[in-house]
Amino acid sequence: MTTTEVALIADDPITAAGIGGLLTHKDGLRFLPAADGVPADVVLVVAFALGGDVLARLRAAVTSAHDPYVPVVVASDGLSREQYERASAERLLVLLDRRSTTFAEVRRAVRDQAAAAALRRAGTPETGPPVRPTGDVLDELFPEDSPPHGGLLHREIRVLRLLALGRTTEEIAEELNFSQRTIKAIIHDMLVRMHLRNRQHAVAYAIRHSVL
Repeated sequence: MTTTEVALIADDPITAAGIGGLLTHKDGLRFLPAADGVPADVVLVVAFALGGDVLARLRAAVTSAHDPYVPVVVASDGLSREQYERASAERLLVLLDRRSTTFAEVRRAVRDQAAAAALRRAGTPETGPPVRPTGDVLDELFPEDSPPHGGLLHREIRVLRLLALGRTTEEIAEELNFSQRTIKAIIHDMLVRMHLRNRQHAVAYAIRHSVL
């Protein structure tokens, strides 16, 4: 059986240990602490409220993941009806009501998301609306007054990481599955909003704020 690596985010270490103990070794799940660069197949959040530190840790886990399309399963209280409805149209985000959701349902959601991600990475054709990067979905469903990571958005960070590696606009567009026009628009909007002079200045800004 293939092991599914799950980055776990919870309110506190005791809750995390309890969830990991109840769900680990079932259906090949292995739980890891959500940390920078953890090569997780799925990110699981179990918390009373999805805000503050918990949301910041989720954003950090998604931003630092090797796959910008890493799926996320959230079991939390206080999610709005609008958030549930909007999440239902997204393939990479599953929202569950923590109070009425069983461990078996959480486990099934994680397993299903991991299976879909494996097919996606294998290049299996999909039907329905296109899959959007997880960070973009989180930005829309859980907006903040000011964006995290020094004011940079998730899609801007992905572009900056490739710029820092010396990629051209054409190469970035191909790697992120965007048009060159979209990449140029992302860079232009970022430079104007952040008052940065050029691409090199933007990369330096990201490094200064520990984003890259």
